Amino acid sequence: MAKLTVSIRDALWKEFSQVAILRRKNPQRLAERLLAEAMKRMADEDLLGRTERAFRRSKVKLKDVEALVRRHRIDTASRGHGNA
Repeated sequence: MAKLTVSIRDALWKEFSQVAILRRKNPQRLAERLLAEAMKRMADEDLLGRTERAFRRSKVKLKDVEALVRRHRIDTASRGHGNA
């Protein structure tokens, strides 16, 4: 895997490193994990935004979607594949 050098203000990195060390975490690995989590969260937020926009354009009513989701969860739980 290729390494990339990123510039972070010294004071910010020092403070971050101190917090990581207090939590018994490697600062570089923690920073990488947090960056990956932030990227996933942004992707999830983008998907949610697209879904909300598509829903607003559709003719489907919210109560119908909620009933469909509830029914799916009950069906899935009854088959032992998840939580209701």
